Amino acid sequence: MISKFLQTFFFLLSILPLHAEQTIEKFLLITGSSRSGTTYTAKVLTLAGLEIGHEHLKADGCSSWLMNVKTNHAPYGYIRTDLVHYQHIFHQVRDPLKTISSISSTEKEKAFIFFREYIPEIDREKDSRLVQSAKYWYYWNLKAEAQAEWRYKIEELDDVWDEMNERLGLSLSKIPLKTTRKTINHRPLPLQKITWADLKRELSPDLFLAIQEMSMRYGYPINDEEYEHF
Repeated sequence: MISKFLQTFFFLLSILPLHAEQTIEKFLLITGSSRSGTTYTAKVLTLAGLEIGHEHLKADGCSSWLMNVKTNHAPYGYIRTDLVHYQHIFHQVRDPLKTISSISSTEKEKAFIFFREYIPEIDREKDSRLVQSAKYWYYWNLKAEAQAEWRYKIEELDDVWDEMNERLGLSLSKIPLKTTRKTINHRPLPLQKITWADLKRELSPDLFLAIQEMSMRYGYPINDEEYEHF
């Protein structure tokens, strides 16, 4: 069976321009951390009329946490290289506690190997799975921040739909937002429900405060009591 790398290579080869120094122009890349709802967004945008692949490059672009970095390999899905340029890059975020919980509970080791390759702050020998997940969430979102023109919360996609259309210069229908299940990529595994108290116990004080600062900037509660009303 042909590998994902070779699939990507042959796909790019088939659409390469005659001059190697030229790049392929794509319309939109949506990225962020894993378990942040990129499957759902790809589905909604596709139903709305854009050809956006999930972890696979399609005519208008891609929705993928893997494409947050340029690489020559990935645990699955298509890779991001300098051969493709995106007109728009959006940063999608999701509730940090739910995301870190999902990463810690459901991501496979091959994903963590990929995380560690691009985040040297993760120590495989010393860091627990929860600490690795929290470090990944923080540093991967920093990478997305550095390149994205706009950030939005997946929980508020309905509310920011008009702004997304304005930024893209489109008039995409809202109907797919009402007809697409938000649990489209739900993994039915028992999740370890992480609290801020859990993170405070596990993380260094500096990293804990950095994650709280990022969460606050993204518009999420930074203590467990607030989550009762969130």
